[in-house]
Amino acid sequence: MFFIYIFKIENQTFVFKICESIADSDEWEVVQPNPKAMGPYAFKDNQWVGYDDEDIVKLKAHYVNEKKLGGIMFWSIDNDDFRGKCHGRPYPLIEAAKEALLTDNR
Repeated sequence: MFFIYIFKIENQTFVFKICESIADSDEWEVVQPNPKAMGPYAFKDNQWVGYDDEDIVKLKAHYVNEKKLGGIMFWSIDNDDFRGKCHGRPYPLIEAAKEALLTDNR
């Protein structure tokens, strides 16, 4: 199972808002305690968010291939950075997973 934790910013709960909020503020601290096992988390004051980045999504895709599982499911594609504002391309998480799945299967 893959979980993406979301939080509320200005009454909106979208994962792509995480990258915008962190990029727009020096107040957020990003921590990656174990990049081979979990995605990063960020905190500011009393707010905390855990999220998947491209690296952890690729690791999850490699795991899926290694264990010969049926595939990867994303809960909602519109929660990815669909405009490409933070990563330079639309849907960076979905694209990273797809690329890793296809690369492993060659």
